[in-house]
Amino acid sequence: MSAVPSAHVSIVMSPTAVAARTDWWAHAPCAGADPDWWSESRDGWNRAIRHCIVCPVRRQCLEDAIASGDVGVIRGATWFACGRGREMTSLICARCEARTVQFSRKTISRYCLPCTWAERTRQAP
Repeated sequence: MSAVPSAHVSIVMSPTAVAARTDWWAHAPCAGADPDWWSESRDGWNRAIRHCIVCPVRRQCLEDAIASGDVGVIRGATWFACGRGREMTSLICARCEARTVQFSRKTISRYCLPCTWAERTRQAP
């Protein structure tokens, strides 16, 4: 996987859409946090995802990101990559749904470390 170029989409929102977003956004634990946490650099992903895992408005954030066409950011505990089309990758373990997936500069796993080890142990002969 190559580095993802930074891209931000500007959308003109209706006053009703802005008001609806403001209502849920005020309850997000990340509101007012450093936006670089959610960028393609991956340096702040652990902090960002820890906010997302416990976020009471994670679903609304994810829906807003999809509707807004966001790319190159984390929203709703999901990485919105740009490349061949728009790819979305969950950053919460697909097995336990309680911990951050493993990731590096080049790859993103579907599982957290404990679930990865449990899966490997289960498959061992």
